[in-house]
Amino acid sequence: MDGVGDEGWATQLPLAIRGKMKPNWKKVILFLMCAVLLNFAIFVFVYFVGPLSDYRRMTGSTLMTEGRVTEKQRENHLGIVYVYDVRGQAYHGNRSAAVDALDFKRIHVGQSVRVWYLPQDPDVSTLRDPKELVAGERTGLIVMWIMFPALFFLFGFSSRFETYDVEGDHIQIRLLGLLTIRRIPFNKIKGAEVISWAELLPFHKRFRKEYLLSERVGTYMGSKPVFLRIHSAVRKGFVLTPKNPEKLVQQVLDHIRPNLREAQ
Repeated sequence: MDGVGDEGWATQLPLAIRGKMKPNWKKVILFLMCAVLLNFAIFVFVYFVGPLSDYRRMTGSTLMTEGRVTEKQRENHLGIVYVYDVRGQAYHGNRSAAVDALDFKRIHVGQSVRVWYLPQDPDVSTLRDPKELVAGERTGLIVMWIMFPALFFLFGFSSRFETYDVEGDHIQIRLLGLLTIRRIPFNKIKGAEVISWAELLPFHKRFRKEYLLSERVGTYMGSKPVFLRIHSAVRKGFVLTPKNPEKLVQQVLDHIRPNLREAQ
């Protein structure tokens, strides 16, 4: 087997664990910092601007009254439209059955429902106790704070988890250098070239339509991808991101030149 690049430290995770390969901690810290900042911005929006801000206001001074369902809107996030009366004035609300943990199928037009509203602003209302809504939103925020940086890190370094090897009559793409996730036969490849990641953007002057119809494997900002043009009516090619793109292109061309001569 002839290795063709390793995508960085994470592609050779077993080697990194054994101490034979050092992680690029600057990039790791940068990605995590970006994830935390973005996470914080989402938290501020949800907690102080989004629905949670209303729920928090309602937990301090909420009154409950009886309302009546006037309409069901299945296409609008399982919406429930209702009317309720506060000090002789009618108010209308529209809540999602999913958010307020209601059984949309069992609710019918004309049915009586409990409505929690804000005394100083009766237009703000829910069909569930605001304290329970706040608890649910807080749980979601905690999960987001834990999961989002991890997912951001994973997708940010997704290209580093793949290795590209020339093996026999095909290119083999492996996850973590162990699990084969794709084989690209040389007899389907009709060209190979090194491009820049910017060329994949539609507004770049060297952008080509065939990039849109190509399968991208692990491309990321600042990389030097390899574009493999293939014989296919559906997919135009593959965009790979090896550590040594020039070497991969040379190996591919060495393998496909005899096929190209025969085709001519």
